[in-house]
Amino acid sequence: MNRPALSLLLIVISLFVLTAPPAQAEEVQGRVLDAVSRDPLYLVEVTLTGTGHRSTTDHDGRFILPDVAAGTYTLRATRLGYEEIRRENLRVETGGTPAIELSMDRRSRPLEEVTVTPSAFSFMGTGTSGRQTMSREEIESVPQIGEDVFRAVNRLPGLVSGDYSAH
Repeated sequence: MNRPALSLLLIVISLFVLTAPPAQAEEVQGRVLDAVSRDPLYLVEVTLTGTGHRSTTDHDGRFILPDVAAGTYTLRATRLGYEEIRRENLRVETGGTPAIELSMDRRSRPLEEVTVTPSAFSFMGTGTSGRQTMSREEIESVPQIGEDVFRAVNRLPGLVSGDYSAH
C-alpha cells in the first residue's frame, strides 16, 4: 500500500473512532429499608463490585450510582449492625433500570472479649488517695484568694462547697 493511501486509511479509522457513540451510561438507584420495621436505613454503603461505583444512603435510605455502563453486576450493601446483602446478576440496561429496593436484616455481632482498664482519673482506683496538704506559700500564691483558707482548700480536687458550708 502506498503512503497516501495508508494516510487516508488512518484518517478514516481515527474519524470513526472519534465519532463512535459513547457507551450508554445509566443510573442505578434504589432504597434500603430495615426488614422488620420498614424504616429507611441511613449510611448504608452500596457498591457495584469490581466497578468502583460506590454510594451511601441518605436519611430516606435512598442511593444513586450514576454513569454505570450497561451490563450485569453484583450489588453489595453493608452497614454495621445489619447482615450484608449481595444481589447477584443485576442487569443494568440501556433505557433505564428499575429502582431497587433492598431489605436488610439486623445482625448482632458478639464480642469475643471486652477489657475495661482504669485510667488516671479512676473513681474506684486503689491509687494514692487520702491526705492533701497546702503550705502557707501555696495558699497565698493562689490568685484572688489571699489568705482565705476555706477558698483555697475548696480548689482541691474532690471538694465541693456551697454558700453556707464546705465539705
